[in-house]
Amino acid sequence: MNARSVWNSPFAWLVRRELWEHRLIVGGPGVLFGVIVLSAIIGLLNGHPISMSGDVSGLDLGPIEAPARKLQILMIAIICLVGALFLMLASGVQIFYAADTLHAERSQRTILFWKSLPVSDLSTVLAKVVVAALVIPLVALAAGLATTLVLSLLFTVEAYSLSNLLAAVWSPAVWWHATVALLYLTLTATVWFLPMTTWFLLVSAWLPLARGRLGRSPMLVAVVVPALVVVFEAVAFHSFTAGAYLTKRFGFAQYLSTAFADARVTFNSAGDIDGRTIGSIASDVMSPLTFLGSPSTIIGVLVSALFIAGAVYSRRRSEDRA
Repeated sequence: MNARSVWNSPFAWLVRRELWEHRLIVGGPGVLFGVIVLSAIIGLLNGHPISMSGDVSGLDLGPIEAPARKLQILMIAIICLVGALFLMLASGVQIFYAADTLHAERSQRTILFWKSLPVSDLSTVLAKVVVAALVIPLVALAAGLATTLVLSLLFTVEAYSLSNLLAAVWSPAVWWHATVALLYLTLTATVWFLPMTTWFLLVSAWLPLARGRLGRSPMLVAVVVPALVVVFEAVAFHSFTAGAYLTKRFGFAQYLSTAFADARVTFNSAGDIDGRTIGSIASDVMSPLTFLGSPSTIIGVLVSALFIAGAVYSRRRSEDRA
C-alpha cells in the first residue's frame, strides 16, 4: 500500500471530513499564530533596534559571549515554550471537539446521512478519536514551530550583528532536538490523557439517548458525572480515594514524572557543559520505555479502549433524534 492509496482511503476521507466540519481545529492555532506574529511585528516597529554593541531600548546588555551550547539550550527552551503554549490551546480544542462531535450528528440530524454511507460505526468513531487525540495536537505543534520560525526571522533582521546568537538560533541541532522533544511531548501527552479524550467522546455518543436538559450538554455531563462520584464517596464513605486518584492521574505532575526523567543540566564556571552534547542531554530527559511500561499508561490505554467500544456501541444503536 503506497502513500497515495492511504491518502485516498475511506478512513483518510473521514479524517478530512472532520477537518472540514470543525474549522476550529486549524483556525484556533492559526489565530494564535497571527496574534503572536502581529504583536512581534508591532513591537519591532514601535521599539528600538538592537545595536552593534548589544543595546536594547537604551539598556546596555554588554557583549553577548555565552558558550555556544548554553545558547543552544536556551534556544531549545524558547522553541519548546512556544510549542507548549500552542499545545495548551490544543488541549482546550480537544475537549470541546470530543464533547461535541458525536452529539452534533444527532442535534443537527445528519446521522442518517452518514449512516447511509458504506462506512462502519467503528471507522467513524476511530476517525474522531484520531482527530481528537492526534491531529489536533499535531496541527497545534506545526503552528507553534511555524510561529517560532517567523519570530526567529524577525529576530535575525534586528540582531544581524550578533553572530554567536544567530548561530544558536539557526543551529540545525537546536531545531532538530527541539522538534523531537515537542513531538515526544505531544505523543506521550496524547497517550496519557487518552482516557479523558475518549470519555468525552463516549458521553457525546451516549448522551443524546437520554432525556432532559442534561441531554443537551455533553460537556456538562462529562464533568458532572465524575464530580458526583467523588461527592458520593465523600458523603457515604467519608473518603476521597476517587478524587485523589483522578486528581493525581490527570494532573501534569505525574505525567511529567512518568514521561520525563529528572535530568538536571549544570554548567561549569565558564558557563559550558562538561563533556555533554545537546543530544545526550535530550536523551537523558526523555524516558519513553519507562513511560510505555508504566502501569498508569497501560491501564489508561485499556480504559480508553473500553470508552471507544462504548462510543461505537452507542452510535450503532442510535436514532436520528436530538
